[in-house]
Amino acid sequence: VDLESIRRLALHMVGNEEIDLDGDSAKIRWSTINVNTIELDNKPDDTWAFLRYDSQVVRIDGTWKFKRMDVSIRGAGPHQAGWAASVATN
Repeated sequence: VDLESIRRLALHMVGNEEIDLDGDSAKIRWSTINVNTIELDNKPDDTWAFLRYDSQVVRIDGTWKFKRMDVSIRGAGPHQAGWAASVATN
């Protein structure tokens, strides 16, 4: 399934950051809760997703810039039925 063709809304609430600083570079980890609306069978469907962002940043001329960002899905599930069964298997 091509998510870009069916996604109608995606809101990422980012928090719980962890920063490991090493001079002019750092590793940053964030946890997210994502509220999504996707289209399934021509009907909107509300879902939850739980992601983790793992990033590398570098300071260049005094400005911090992203060098790399990886995203991993920690769990996901439908809003109405709940996400417990889906998260339990991840």
